[in-house]
Amino acid sequence: MFSLAKDDGWVLFDIMNKDSDHIQNIVKRHRMLLPYTVAKNIFKLAMNKVLKRNYLVQDIWNIHEIPVCVKAIESYLNERKISFKKYSINQITDGLESSFLNEGYYNSKIVFECRNNLKELHD
Repeated sequence: MFSLAKDDGWVLFDIMNKDSDHIQNIVKRHRMLLPYTVAKNIFKLAMNKVLKRNYLVQDIWNIHEIPVCVKAIESYLNERKISFKKYSINQITDGLESSFLNEGYYNSKIVFECRNNLKELHD
């Protein structure tokens, strides 16, 4: 991302916080429901063959967003001397002056705001 941003530009990205209780509960629920979903998909495929219907099968193999450890992102950015700020959901929804809550739903999504200062590093 930084190679595409102009010098002294900003890069914004969000992650799912792997350490969040909210995200851990979602992952646990998904893993518990996986056998049920697979059985339901097999039943729908059989019904499609027998009844010549077009029942939609739920996509369970395509992972759209993978939870990431915040400390890993922070250490990656610090190693490359990239200045960044991080915001939690409550700071974005309630205003940036509110505090960074490290609990429950509020830290499930973290937004990183990074300054592209790669030119300064090469000089």
